Amino acid sequence: DKATGTLATRLSAVTQLVKWMRANKIEWAPDEKQALAYVRDHCGPGSSHTRASRMIEVFTFLKHVLGAKGMNVLIDSRLLRGFAIERIQQAPPRRQALPFSPAEMVKIEEMISDVKYPMEVRMIAAATVFLVSLRARFGDLANVLRVEDDGDMVTVTLVKAKTTNRDLSRLPICLVGPSKIFGGGAWWPAVRRLRQSIGMDGPTSPILPSWDGEVLTYFPAGVADYNVGVKNMCIHAGLGQIADWSSHGCKAIMLTFASKRGMPPE
Repeated sequence: DKATGTLATRLSAVTQLVKWMRANKIEWAPDEKQALAYVRDHCGPGSSHTRASRMIEVFTFLKHVLGAKGMNVLIDSRLLRGFAIERIQQAPPRRQALPFSPAEMVKIEEMISDVKYPMEVRMIAAATVFLVSLRARFGDLANVLRVEDDGDMVTVTLVKAKTTNRDLSRLPICLVGPSKIFGGGAWWPAVRRLRQSIGMDGPTSPILPSWDGEVLTYFPAGVADYNVGVKNMCIHAGLGQIADWSSHGCKAIMLTFASKRGMPPE
C-alpha cells in the first residue's frame, strides 16, 4: 500500500534525524542552522539528489501529522530550500530506455517461432511483442484475464492496472493493439503456439513466467527478470547497446514509429 509505505519512509527519516541529534547532544527541535548541518551531512554527495527536498517534506510531516512545534522555520527556510535545489541541479541527465527500431522488432517477432533460440529467450521475445503492440506496462503482464484476437486487433482484458488503484468501477480495463505490427505476421497466434508447446496456455498461466535457471515456472516474472532477460535476448539476436534496453522502452515504440512516419495523432 502506497500510503503505508510513505508513512514508513517518513518515520524512518524522523528516526535518523533524532539519532543524529542525540549523537550531537542537540535538544528538540532543531533550529535552522542545525537542520542545515544535518541535511548537509545526510543529503549531500553520495546520497540521492532528491533526498534534501524529501527532508523538507519530513519537516512538513512532523508539523501537520505529528504536531511537532518549531517546524515552520525549517519548512520556510531559504537555506534548506536552496540546498535542496542545488542538489537536484547536480543530478546527471536521465538516460531514457531506448525503443527498439522496426527492423529490430521484426527480428524479435521472428524469435518467437524460431526453435534455435532457448525457450526462455523466446518467451522474453513474446512478452516484448505483447508490450509493444498493446502499449502495455510491464505490470499488465501479470494481470491478464483474457486475450481475444479477431485477426485485425488484439484485445486484452485486465483484472487490475496501475492507473485503477482502488477505483474498482474502472475495472475491467481493456488494452487494444494491432494483430500485425512490424513483421507482417499475426503475433498472438505465434505466442499461443509457443505457450501451448510448453503447456502454459491456460487462463491462469502468466504471459511471462519466471525462469529459475533450469525451467519456466508458473509464477509471473518480475520486471528485474524481464530486464535481464531482454538484454540476454538482444545478445542472442545480435542487437547492440543492450545496456539501454528495458521494459520502459516498449510502451513508446508504436507512437515513436507512428510519429516518424508522419501519421496524424488520431
